Amino acid sequence: MIKDNLKSITENIKAACEKSNRKLQDVKLIAVSKKQRLDVIKEAKDCGVNQFGENYVQELQEKYTSINNFDWHFIGHLQSNKAKVVAPMISMLHSLDRLSLAEKLNKALTHQLPVLVQVNVSGESSKEGVSPEQLSNFLKKLESYEHLQICGLMTMPPWAESAEDSRKYFAKLKTLLEKHKPELSRPELFKELSMGTSQDYPVAVEEGATYIRLGSVLLGQRK
Repeated sequence: MIKDNLKSITENIKAACEKSNRKLQDVKLIAVSKKQRLDVIKEAKDCGVNQFGENYVQELQEKYTSINNFDWHFIGHLQSNKAKVVAPMISMLHSLDRLSLAEKLNKALTHQLPVLVQVNVSGESSKEGVSPEQLSNFLKKLESYEHLQICGLMTMPPWAESAEDSRKYFAKLKTLLEKHKPELSRPELFKELSMGTSQDYPVAVEEGATYIRLGSVLLGQRK
């Protein structure tokens, strides 16, 4: 099943890349493995999926100790008091949204961790993330943390019936990336856009996503 799903997804990504004049290799797929069984995750790895995203600290810990040599990303809201636990297990954090978390991560790390700043592009009160208006100041303050490598931005648009409804939010995130890139001391690192899920990933790719986060469309429904 996963093999067939991956084939279909790859074809959709390729079509979106061709439509937007992008290269297929510039789009990286993260399998959202929350609430998925270990055998499903291992099957995905056997099919060539090599990056997995988790939302919950305890679940990440259990999988991290059960499966060796996996590339884990943390894509959910991370409590500051869990930073020390999560930091050694992940290759990237997609949801950095406040300085208190940045400070805890920086203290917990002995190496540089790639991080993405979560931006609340829709302005929804229910969404986590830095507001577009606060982003410039937030990025400047982040640069003082020597163990955090600022690599780009992440967003979650409002739920929508149509993928096209998400396009304006993806486009806005890309605009923010390009706008604030020159402000950073290492602008060449600030190039990643984590956006797009099972419902809207082709549109996200057309708008510049470099990471797409796919759950059910790839791994099947969660048990």
